Amino acid sequence: MDADLQAVRDVVNEAKLTDEVRHSVLFALNQLPKLYGLLEQSQDSRHFDDIGRRVEGMVNKLRGEKEGPKVSATLLTLLRDMHGRRGIQALSVKVPTAAKVRKRSS
Repeated sequence: MDADLQAVRDVVNEAKLTDEVRHSVLFALNQLPKLYGLLEQSQDSRHFDDIGRRVEGMVNKLRGEKEGPKVSATLLTLLRDMHGRRGIQALSVKVPTAAKVRKRSS
């Protein structure tokens, strides 16, 4: 699992992100090993829910960045692949799309 989470860290570190966004995403990501450990020990769904909230927070934080959708998609793919290999329930977090701007008719 450490190698999987390191792969996600590498994606975040290599992306062109603002320092504030990178720090926030890495902060949430660094909380995941403990949560995955608790989930493996107890199989308690609240730990899975905590993981989902952290991942959703990371994706939402990336939303305003130019590379945000790409980083979010890669992050989610890596985590979903890890979940599949480890028999962990799939995450249901989706990559947000850019908001559509409506033009006002004059």
